[in-house]
Amino acid sequence: MTPMLFDQYCRAVKQARVSFVLTKREESPWWLGVVSGPSTVLQFGSDGGASVVHGTVLDDSCILIGRHRSSAAFITINGEVVTSQTFVLLPPGGHFVFSADRSRTWFAISLPRATVEAHCFTNNDLKIRWTERRPYLLPLTLDQTTELVARAERMHALSTEGSCSASIEAA
Repeated sequence: MTPMLFDQYCRAVKQARVSFVLTKREESPWWLGVVSGPSTVLQFGSDGGASVVHGTVLDDSCILIGRHRSSAAFITINGEVVTSQTFVLLPPGGHFVFSADRSRTWFAISLPRATVEAHCFTNNDLKIRWTERRPYLLPLTLDQTTELVARAERMHALSTEGSCSASIEAA
């Protein structure tokens, strides 16, 4: 993935409108990779420094976001701590404030609203946060986290080879 300038990076993020504010010097390159499918968008990114991000998810999708690689970065979303095994589900139209104290890599899967509503609404806390358009922290086991990241990496590898038939839905 090709390094990008900060402004290019901010404009390239998909499925959400975001504003970044750097809070410390840049530590590493900014880069973003995108794999677009018929109903999902997979993104990998590297935020090159400590920053605060304010964003709004587009109304027709939701975003599952987590760390691509483990790092020592301290990360919060709307004031809640995001650990290395925590993924965050951002509901359609939801606002979020994300902060991190250093550079980190991440990946996000944008899913159709109907898919999440059909499969995830047995969880009452998720239903409440969905209705209020607030992020939902989803703790996973180390095995689940490893498998989700591996499936996303395989999908990205297939897309760069020109064939993107892998599915991440089973994770």
